Amino acid sequence: MGTDDYRIDIPEGFLLKEAYIAEAIAAADVLITLSHFKGHGTGVIGGAIKNLGIGAQSRRGKFSVHMGGHPAYGFGTFAFHPDKFKGKKNDENWRELIECCPFDLIHVIGDKVTWESAKCTNCMACAGALFSRGLVDLRLRTWRRRMQLLRTACLAAVKTVGAGKVAFINLAIDITNLCDCAGFADVPILPDLGVFASLIRWRSIKLAWTKQRKRRGSRALKPKKNMLWNAAPVNLRLVPRVGRD
Repeated sequence: MGTDDYRIDIPEGFLLKEAYIAEAIAAADVLITLSHFKGHGTGVIGGAIKNLGIGAQSRRGKFSVHMGGHPAYGFGTFAFHPDKFKGKKNDENWRELIECCPFDLIHVIGDKVTWESAKCTNCMACAGALFSRGLVDLRLRTWRRRMQLLRTACLAAVKTVGAGKVAFINLAIDITNLCDCAGFADVPILPDLGVFASLIRWRSIKLAWTKQRKRRGSRALKPKKNMLWNAAPVNLRLVPRVGRD
């Protein structure tokens, strides 16, 4: 599954110089990207850019975007906080820590957890178990690179189909702080905004982001507590602009 792909060079990309787009998308005459606009733990905003930057990539393409195996930014370089482990008595599901890694690199001895991160293959099978307990987190440098790779991979998908053949629709409803890929649901952080569409991928996202700052009842009215307010300008400002309005 996910192994049929089309390789495309991205000489203008940062770190990512080639991408692997799912074959069915690469063969499409046109592409309409329907995305759920919401927050995202590492991409800041989960919308059209993240939808294509990850969703349009093949299996090895996703591995590249997640910087699998990269000596400076791969999953094995994430900050590890073993002190966050509360012990077996306070974590009834502690066994998932030793069962999640297919390479047996995570160990729980007594009430201490260890991780042989230097041997990590970046498969990310352990991500849910580690992140949910606060045992790992992204370093700032990795977080920045992750956003840059998402944008580059999105650019690759657009170039593969054709800049004038891609449309973007963002559903700004049920907007939660985390992406739909999180292992749990959460309450919306602001009221529904509506549906935004454009032929430039960043524009419909920008419209939704701008509107959420002005909406009554939105957490965006308290900038210091809202991830979208603080980080969205970083994501939008650096997006490669391809296509026409």
